[in-house]
Amino acid sequence: MAGHHGDRDGCKEIARLVSESHDHKLSLWDRVQLRLHLAMCLMCRRFSKQLAFVRGVAAVAGHTDPDSPLASGTIVDATLSPEAKNRIRSALQRGPSRS
Repeated sequence: MAGHHGDRDGCKEIARLVSESHDHKLSLWDRVQLRLHLAMCLMCRRFSKQLAFVRGVAAVAGHTDPDSPLASGTIVDATLSPEAKNRIRSALQRGPSRS
């Protein structure tokens, strides 16, 4: 297992495990591998957080029950820092940038 310094095959395997962990419970061995790798690899930790965020946003966007905790933005609120929320809010208020 390697950190951000370049074990691409190891990181590819961890990316697969991160993705699978959102769909079903991983085996004990896979959970151990995942936790150890994430403890050492900044890039894989970032990927894991980004995937959780995207899946949360997708769940909120696709959920139609207004009484659900998903509809309130709970996942997004728990994932984004206040600074990130402010940057997104400001960007949305400015509208699309013209290049």
